[in-house]
Amino acid sequence: MKEAIMIDLDGFYLEPVLVSIGAYGITPIYEKPEPPESEEADEAPELPEPILIGYRVAVPVPSGLFKPRYDLTTWKAALSAYDDAMDAYCAALAAYDPDSEDEPSQPPLQVDLRAFWIEGLTRQEIDNIRNAPSPKTDQQEIARLEQQSTISMLAITELFEMMLPIIMPEE
Repeated sequence: MKEAIMIDLDGFYLEPVLVSIGAYGITPIYEKPEPPESEEADEAPELPEPILIGYRVAVPVPSGLFKPRYDLTTWKAALSAYDDAMDAYCAALAAYDPDSEDEPSQPPLQVDLRAFWIEGLTRQEIDNIRNAPSPKTDQQEIARLEQQSTISMLAITELFEMMLPIIMPEE
């Protein structure tokens, strides 16, 4: 078994799922709606069409992405271009004469499905994440509280010394 990624219709990462080790590529995920209740017993209920709810992407997510998104539009266009190139290659291969001095045409390069993982956040959102203040460690918080306590004690001592002549006047 290996990990694949479930994505929504916009290509955003939803959750990991386990798939067989040989799984590769993009598989649509459909939801099967409940059939409507038929009022007449003689009539066979018309089954509703399945609804596309997302995709399963059995292609590793590259590291370094804050919010991984699979570019479905570009992926579909690349697959369509590959299919067209393969059709042209097959036609050229069928028309190729091995007795001629011409070189046979080369098959198209396969589509690299890993190339369609992109960053789903804008540059500004990434900068905000990178520049966000980091949470303080326990040691840093203890040091801050000790410093604040010392400052408070000094302020109380100073006030006490100022109020001492009023509280305890000299006779």
